[in-house]
Amino acid sequence: MQQLTEQSSLKVEKKVHMPRAVVVIGASTGGPSALTQILPKFPRDFAASIVVIQQMRPGFIGLLANQLNGLSELTIQEAAHYQQICPGT
Repeated sequence: MQQLTEQSSLKVEKKVHMPRAVVVIGASTGGPSALTQILPKFPRDFAASIVVIQQMRPGFIGLLANQLNGLSELTIQEAAHYQQICPGT
């Protein structure tokens, strides 16, 4: 492993977007109904990223995300591994 010194420089291969603010919503029973009421109230240009943790059986999260995406101005999708979170999503 190369040791870094004051004269060493790091090469940045990829710029990583770090959101300034993140809204986190956790839900279980009653969550899908509540999310259909809450998420459509956010404007398309909402400055923060939104992360929803919904307790559900596997396979149903994608269906819920598609339904919510149709109701909201935000971009709503099921999270994927290593996916960056961005404002308005």
